[in-house]
Amino acid sequence: MRCYGKHAAMWARIVFSALEGGPDVREARTFVRDCAAACLGNSSPLVDDMETMASEVLTNAVRYTASGQANGSIAVLVQASAGRLRVTVRDDGHATTLPRVGPVHLEAGSGRGLLIVEALSNDWGVEIGPEPQRPVTVWFEVAK
Repeated sequence: MRCYGKHAAMWARIVFSALEGGPDVREARTFVRDCAAACLGNSSPLVDDMETMASEVLTNAVRYTASGQANGSIAVLVQASAGRLRVTVRDDGHATTLPRVGPVHLEAGSGRGLLIVEALSNDWGVEIGPEPQRPVTVWFEVAK
């Protein structure tokens, strides 16, 4: 994948799935990192930020939705435009809860993922698909 010039647009999409258990978050996270490095350069601190945010969102998709079950999948789309780099993650749905930023208890071992995304991104959001599956799409972007 290459990102040509600072005004060029590019995109890459991949679906990660597994026959047993959910898809490998590490593989999807590496895909996002490689795309970010291609567009921003390996030395950009935003590459690490993009990987961290991807890890949080991908982990949530596998942990809380049907994506984490056998034959589950997650779709990852990375888009670069003149001034932005955007990552979109879509899960298989059937979550019992929906993503939100909420209060975090100091002793809690989890629950900070979307706070991290909110802190590191320039913008982010959640889109909920139709019932009964209710797939969730979480996106985040940074200014290049």
